[in-house]
Amino acid sequence: MAQDNANIKSQLTEQERYAGVRSQMTDKNFADLNAQVKQMQDLPFRMGAQEAKTASLSDRVDRLADAILANQEALRKDFNSAVEVIRKDFSGLSTKVEVLDSKMDSIIDKPRQGASIPMQPRL
Repeated sequence: MAQDNANIKSQLTEQERYAGVRSQMTDKNFADLNAQVKQMQDLPFRMGAQEAKTASLSDRVDRLADAILANQEALRKDFNSAVEVIRKDFSGLSTKVEVLDSKMDSIIDKPRQGASIPMQPRL
């Protein structure tokens, strides 16, 4: 009987030791899980902040694109205006050349007073 009591006492001691070790392991696992969950507690806030940053960036890119398109349209109008001015200048120059050509023709074809043959243009 004393032997049985010693065996029972030994088994109880072993079970208590195992329960203590197991309890410590369980506590450590819970602590690890709590640490991981704690990192995710502010996740909705961080997601909201990131979405706000993304929306702000999108707005800035849209404003930049609008500014580029507006400048491009202004440059196109300025270019077209410049081309129109150049076209008018060439048209006016062409008219002046035609008038001068006509005057030169009339001067060259007109005989000099006292001359019997018209002057020939010099080349």
